[in-house]
Amino acid sequence: MPILHRDDSFATMLLTCALSPDREELVHPLCATEFHELRMLAARTGTPLGQLISMDMSGVMRLLEVDEMTAYRLCILLGRILPLSYMLEGLAEKGVEMLSYYDAEYPAHVKRALPDSAPPVIYACGDLSLLDRKAISIVGVSGVKLSQPLRDSIHDFVTNATGEGYTIVTGGELGVMHVAENAAIDSGGTQICVVAGDMLKKAYEEPLAAQIANRRALCLSLAHPQSLFTVSHAAARMRFLFALADAVFLLNTDLKRGEIDALRAKCCKWVYALVPDARASTNAFVSRGATAIKNLRDFDFAAAAKNWTLSKGVQMSIFDYLEDPPAAP
Repeated sequence: MPILHRDDSFATMLLTCALSPDREELVHPLCATEFHELRMLAARTGTPLGQLISMDMSGVMRLLEVDEMTAYRLCILLGRILPLSYMLEGLAEKGVEMLSYYDAEYPAHVKRALPDSAPPVIYACGDLSLLDRKAISIVGVSGVKLSQPLRDSIHDFVTNATGEGYTIVTGGELGVMHVAENAAIDSGGTQICVVAGDMLKKAYEEPLAAQIANRRALCLSLAHPQSLFTVSHAAARMRFLFALADAVFLLNTDLKRGEIDALRAKCCKWVYALVPDARASTNAFVSRGATAIKNLRDFDFAAAAKNWTLSKGVQMSIFDYLEDPPAAP
């Protein structure tokens, strides 16, 4: 069923979305932190964000008490109504929906985990109901050779997790995450793939395309679906991978993908790092708060899951019980 976007949602898209993967905009769309600053500023005035669409520069300046250059930038972005409408239509034809911070389908647990930096818009292809399921994130990097015993342990670990009803969240890269994706399919589980570039290519590739068609998978991007991979996309994606999950498992790393930043920001309470020996690069995560595990086979998944569930219950926000979440935390 298509998402019903209200004025606040549409304003969010106008303010934050790039209309093209490679064309330079007249003014830069707002980044996540800028969006949340504006959201809270509007909330303090008691003005719905969508109301800004109909205002001119002087009205924006008076209401928000911002300078002329800021008001100009906001009005230029809010004036992109026709091209954004064309973009929404074009993406819908490709099976991609835009999910705004103000849409009812936006995951409340991401808002809780990233109160000042939750993505204003998420591009989605697949079954959005998977966002409401309990999930674990499996994180690793491509370019690191995996031993067969490690591959087998990842496969068995994922099979165990899906058997417990957990959706598997990955970043869509080769290596650890690719093994986890295949294990989720083999075990009949569900998966969410959050890419840092070229979402359409990933979503249309087999076997993920078949899983999406069967409502067993969801492909997400925080950047335009045709944008190429960038370091900044990868860093934002990592925080999101943490925020989506009940628990995160860091299996290997090159220390360049934003894991430490996500740990520092406490985007997920339960983070585990696979540390087979003292030389493993994942030791860097343990010193920053992750729990070390020597191997996946000895991990007591059922016992740990009880802690995640209890912790999640304690952290439940009133957001989860409101049909229309308030504009400010």
